[in-house]
Amino acid sequence: MTTDLERRIGEGLRGVADGLTVVPPTVDELRARANRGAPASRRLRGGWWPGRSLSGRWAGPVLAALAVSTVLGLATVAPGTGLRLPGPGGANPGVATGDAPALPSRFAGMSLLTAPVSTSPPGPAVALYRQGSLGTRLGTSQTLVLGVDGRTYRRLDLAEERGVTGPDGEWHAAESLLGPDGGQVAVADPARLTDHLDLVDLRTGQVREFPLVPPAAAFPLSWTPDGTRLVVELRDRPWAEESATDGRLVVLDVGTGQMTPLPRVAKADMFDTVVVSPDGALLAVPVQAGRIDILDLAGVRLRTLTVPEGYHLDSNAAWSPDGRWLMVRRLDVAQDALALVDATGATTGIPVPLPGFQTGGAHRTTLLGWTGPDAVLLGVEGRKDYEIVRRSLDGTTRVLSRAGQGIGQVARVDDLRLAGGLVTDLRTGDPGDPDRGPWPRWWRVLVAAGAGLVAWSLFRWVRRRRTTVPGTVRPDTGG
Repeated sequence: MTTDLERRIGEGLRGVADGLTVVPPTVDELRARANRGAPASRRLRGGWWPGRSLSGRWAGPVLAALAVSTVLGLATVAPGTGLRLPGPGGANPGVATGDAPALPSRFAGMSLLTAPVSTSPPGPAVALYRQGSLGTRLGTSQTLVLGVDGRTYRRLDLAEERGVTGPDGEWHAAESLLGPDGGQVAVADPARLTDHLDLVDLRTGQVREFPLVPPAAAFPLSWTPDGTRLVVELRDRPWAEESATDGRLVVLDVGTGQMTPLPRVAKADMFDTVVVSPDGALLAVPVQAGRIDILDLAGVRLRTLTVPEGYHLDSNAAWSPDGRWLMVRRLDVAQDALALVDATGATTGIPVPLPGFQTGGAHRTTLLGWTGPDAVLLGVEGRKDYEIVRRSLDGTTRVLSRAGQGIGQVARVDDLRLAGGLVTDLRTGDPGDPDRGPWPRWWRVLVAAGAGLVAWSLFRWVRRRRTTVPGTVRPDTGG
C-alpha cells in the first residue's frame, strides 16, 4: 500500500522532470562538440558522414551492408592463399612458367585451408610429399601435391581417406606414387586387404579403380618412363602383420587395366623397391641381401648384380638415364651413404663420396632423380629444413629448394618424390604466393558467421548512437 509520503515524493519528482525542456542540438553544434579537443586529422568536416548524407533511418543498414560486402569480398578475392592476400605481380620472370616445371626456393608451410584434389584438381604436379608429424585425421598429417608452376598446392584427399591407424597408434595415409609426367597418382593401401587399386587423374580429379582378384595388400613400386605401366607388389596379408607372406609382382597396364604377373620373386626386404630402366624394358629387383636381379618385363632373369654389404635399392629413381648405373643407399643409423652399382654387370659397386651427408645419422638422404648421367637430385632430411639438393658425382653441391619443418618439427616434410620425367628441365625460384585453391566449406561457414556477427554488432551500435545523441538540457523558467 502506498503511503501519503511516498505519493507526495512521486508527485514532486514528476514535477521536476516535467519542468525540464530538451532542445536537440543542430548538426553544426554536434560537429563542434566532436571537434573540441580532437586532433586536426580526426575532426569532422563538411564531407560525408552518416548523420549528414544519410538519414538515421538508413545509416545502420548501409554500414552493415558495407561490412558484410567487405568480409565476403575478401573471401572471394583470396580463396587460393589460405590466410593471406595474394601479393602484387604474380610469379617472378626468372621462374619457369607454362609447361616448364618449377620448384619454389622454399615450400609453403602447412595449412588447413588447402583444397583437395577431388574438388579442385591442380593439373600435373612436380612433387608429391607428406607433411606433418601427428598421425591424426584432423589435418595435422597431410599428403600433398605441388603443381608444375611451383605454387599450386592441393591435398591428395583419396590417400588421406584410405589411411589407417597403424600398430603405433597413429594414423597413416595410404601409399601413393606420382607418375613420370606428373599427371596421375597411384594410390594403394598396403596396411589392409583391398579389392582394388586407384589411379587419380590430377587434371580432372577423377579416380579409376583397378580390381584386385583376390583382394590383396597392394604397394605401388615403380612407373615405366612413358607412364603406361605400373609395377605393383601384392601381398596376401597386410604388411603390418608379422606373418605377412612374401610379395608377388604384377605389371599393370593402365590403359587396358590388364595385370601381368611376374614369376614369384622373394624380395630381400620390404623396404627395398623395384626400379624400371630408362627405356622401360628392364626391371631391377632386389632378391636377397647383396644381390639384385635384372629381369625383362616377362620376368626372365638376364643377369645378377652384386651390391656392397649393407646397401639397399630403396628408390625407384635409382637407374641413371644412360642406363649404366644403379644407385643404392646404406641403411645405417650411424652413417648414411650412397654407392653406385654398374647395371651392366661389367664392374663391382663403386662408392660415391658424399661426405657432406655422412654426419653420424643427423641426415637422411633419399634419391629423387637424375638430372643427367653425372648429377642427381637428393632429398636431405635434416634437423632444421628439408632440402632438395643437386649433387654432381664429382661432389659439387647446390641447394635448389627448402621446406621448413615448423616449430618442433610439427610440419616436417618427408617421403617427398618428384615426377621422374620432369626433373631434367626443373627450374627453381620464387613463384609468388601459394595457391591453395577454394577455401573449404567449414571455413566459409565460419567467415559467413563472423561477417554476420560483425554486421549485426555494427547495426546495433549505430542504432544506439542515433537514439542516444546528447541534447541541450535547461530548466523550464516558466516563460
